[in-house]
Amino acid sequence: QTHILSNGRYAVMLSAAGSGYSRWGDIGITRLQEDATPDDSGSYVFVRDAAGGAVWSAGFQPCGVEPDSYEVTFSEDRAELVRVDATVTTTLEVVVSPEDNAEVRRVSIANTGSSAIDLEVTS
Repeated sequence: QTHILSNGRYAVMLSAAGSGYSRWGDIGITRLQEDATPDDSGSYVFVRDAAGGAVWSAGFQPCGVEPDSYEVTFSEDRAELVRVDATVTTTLEVVVSPEDNAEVRRVSIANTGSSAIDLEVTS
């Protein structure tokens, strides 16, 4: 499944796996892969467990690490990807500004375990 968010000038296409592209008019902000089969291009957020070394992405792609649970919600105004990896819940929300030519990606991370963990986040 895919979802398109747009204000008429700026658009984001996002797949349920977390891949996709961003465009402003006719200008590609991120590269569009003509072959959607690999579904591995776009803007990504990566999470790394500093102690254990495990790495995953906020969506399923591009790391392809199988989460304990994964849920995608496409709404009229946003896309939300929620994944659970052990005791870490990662939520990625993507919206396109209705007034400005911009997208906003918010990442929320929650540790549901009883032990502290050291995570590194990058995009």
